[in-house]
Amino acid sequence: MRTVFIALTLLAGASGAAVAATPTPTQVHAAKMATQQAQDYLIKLDSHDAAAKGATVTLHPIGRTHTRIQVHLPHVEPGYHVGLYQGSDCADNRLASARSTIPLNNFSSGQSSSTVVNLPLSDLRSKNYLLAVEQSTQHHNAVEACGHLNR
Repeated sequence: MRTVFIALTLLAGASGAAVAATPTPTQVHAAKMATQQAQDYLIKLDSHDAAAKGATVTLHPIGRTHTRIQVHLPHVEPGYHVGLYQGSDCADNRLASARSTIPLNNFSSGQSSSTVVNLPLSDLRSKNYLLAVEQSTQHHNAVEACGHLNR
């Protein structure tokens, strides 16, 4: 009788370990609600070109370790691309020729670019990160809009 009880206890413990690794419906629902309730940050970019006037960035936290960066331009022109840089000066001329710290997705057929980065929102907001919209031509790269993410 004692052997059967120990065997049942071990069997129950083994199945309990497997269940603990799989999130319960309550945990899945809680994660979805936390993501939906997460606060977005809207940042207006300083534009250096009429086409980039009104450019905005929305930062949306995804859990504790990722952030969705959405860039919206009212008028997207050919050759525009977006980059995330470490730095504190949008007016720095070296920004246009620097390689971006984190390249972001190019603008799709619409006026938006959306990228999920492996950085928590707290890092993007507390450290020196710049987001720059650039236009590349054969002759030069020009920063059309730029903004500090820690505003």
